[in-house]
Amino acid sequence: MSQSYAKSPAAERKFTTREMVLVGMFAAVLAVISQISLPMPTGVPITIQVFGVALVGTVLGSRLGTTATLVYVLLGAIGLPIFANFSGGISSIVGVTGGYIWAWPIMTWLCGIRPKTELLWKYL
Repeated sequence: MSQSYAKSPAAERKFTTREMVLVGMFAAVLAVISQISLPMPTGVPITIQVFGVALVGTVLGSRLGTTATLVYVLLGAIGLPIFANFSGGISSIVGVTGGYIWAWPIMTWLCGIRPKTELLWKYL
């Protein structure tokens, strides 16, 4: 007496516990990577954050990667010192480095677009 249930689009968009843990872990990876920086006199430090953002999008895919990056940006926006040189708050987002920070979720989404992202998780 098995019934086949059709998956609704809303049911497919919910995050599983595993996905939430991955999002949190990669947001933490971004926070650690951002502290490795070389200060410049222009106010915009040289960091490997761009590599970290591309890594998150490539490994997690567009949906989870963008969510991880948004979590990282929102944590920095509320004041946690997780941006480069232990800075944080709204001033970091609207300041000199704000354009970089605003573009990270878009970059993560673009790096994460690929066909059949579920194939990666079958082999892990």
